[in-house]
Amino acid sequence: MSNFTSQKNYSLVTVVIPKHNRTKVVKLIDTIGARNIIRLTARGTLVQEGAWYSKIFPAPSPELETLQVLVPDCEVDSFFDKVVEAGKIHVTGNGLIYSIPCNDVDYSDGYSVWEAKEGENKINASDTPGKNFSGIFCIIERGEAEQMAKGAIHSGAHSPVVTFAEGRGLRDKIPLLRLTKTAEKELVQVVVDESDLDLVFSEMAKEGKITEPGKGFLYTIPVRKALINLPGISEETKYSASMQQLITAVDEMKGNREWRKRDTEEINTKGQRKKLVYLKNLVSLTCVTPRDHSDTLVEAAIDAGAPAASIGYGSLKDSINEEKAENKSNREWGFIYLALAPNMVDKVKDAIKAVSKKEGIDEVCFYTLPVPKALTYLG
Repeated sequence: MSNFTSQKNYSLVTVVIPKHNRTKVVKLIDTIGARNIIRLTARGTLVQEGAWYSKIFPAPSPELETLQVLVPDCEVDSFFDKVVEAGKIHVTGNGLIYSIPCNDVDYSDGYSVWEAKEGENKINASDTPGKNFSGIFCIIERGEAEQMAKGAIHSGAHSPVVTFAEGRGLRDKIPLLRLTKTAEKELVQVVVDESDLDLVFSEMAKEGKITEPGKGFLYTIPVRKALINLPGISEETKYSASMQQLITAVDEMKGNREWRKRDTEEINTKGQRKKLVYLKNLVSLTCVTPRDHSDTLVEAAIDAGAPAASIGYGSLKDSINEEKAENKSNREWGFIYLALAPNMVDKVKDAIKAVSKKEGIDEVCFYTLPVPKALTYLG
């Protein structure tokens, strides 16, 4: 039977780097106390502006690796500085790092997290000043990320990062539909300055047709700290400056960012304007467990009232216990993403804990993040 420990004052730190830079960064993270480093294969997105042949023979998307670590709030600043130096993330094109304050973290006996030294973890990331970034995330049908990237990049954002996932939902409870192919999804992530949030969000929604049935789920999460140095546009362009550089130049000329604000209403196919209707104050719950247990936990979450789930797959790395670390790195792990109403969070968490204890699943960790705004088809 698995017992669970609950903690607060943690942040989820995400590092996105080109694959050729990953070895040095992973080795560094191994040496500074991190536990269970999540590793996901990712790709960048490029909007090509240039010769006609670039549309027929598009450049391959950049190969990236996404690393995620639960870091005690008191260690976040030090962690940032060390990772930025090791990965040279301060250099243009070398990556992205950002932290999101967690509401809470729960983990079973068989899953370890980075523990702060006694009496040190007094800083609550959600209360620290200077929050001027937001993350925009979207779960969308596979193959649609490139179009959504166009909206993000042309609004001044960096090139969105894409990982793959599978969709789960009530349809999987119907025996006949369970015989059909699992819905393939893409998880798109982009980090923007707070002043650009509304514009980039609405442009991504428009390009991804998020308000149409079955297209996807677009949402925001507050980011405490970020350093963004991913490219925003393909090098194959007739312009010598990127979109971000042009927008920054206009900021300097005008002396403010007010000019960036644009109408965020949606225009339908008949040319009529309609106000976007947002879902507000949801909670994102992410659950980490070995892949062979992920379906069991998803089913428990849906039975408890979760409307749907998306599952990504990757690996864990933990250098503290070499024997356990080798066992973990040789297994595939599932990363379950849920978006819930606040009054459903405890019920779903309790259901996951109950089925973990019942089935003897002792490697489980889940954390919750605030979702101020979301958009999807509402009927």
